[in-house]
Amino acid sequence: MDVHRRRTQSFLDTFPTFCAGGRVVEVIEGHKDQDQGFQKCVNLLERTKTLAGIWVGHGYATPICWALRARGLAGNVTLVATHLHRDMIPYIENGSIHASIYQDPYAHGQTAVRLLVGSVVSSKPLPSTYALSPQVVLRSNLYLFREANHLERAPE
Repeated sequence: MDVHRRRTQSFLDTFPTFCAGGRVVEVIEGHKDQDQGFQKCVNLLERTKTLAGIWVGHGYATPICWALRARGLAGNVTLVATHLHRDMIPYIENGSIHASIYQDPYAHGQTAVRLLVGSVVSSKPLPSTYALSPQVVLRSNLYLFREANHLERAPE
């Protein structure tokens, strides 16, 4: 999908700016297959003993948590995810997921409708771009997000 390719390329382009001396070891594609994502991450962890962090550029971070746990690295390798799903919440709580970039699909949908209605009502063209600010989900602010209702505990 084009959005995933662009998101990954943006990460690859900006990572050196924000992590001096760091390098991207590998880009793994799990194609939304949890078993495949788990196995590819386990293989990466076996090959790369000094891995400091993992960025998950889609909403399927739980298989990465399983792989980190299987290798005894949960909480020790910094894991940053994208999106927020209920199944991720226990892993944020126990420190397996250090942060997630929340893109608030509800607010984005509302913004799109408001822009469209405003354009129709005012007979003005839609803007060619409209910037939306993502939020960072941490253990300390998890309770602020609607997905954090009815929490379950992650495996120990």
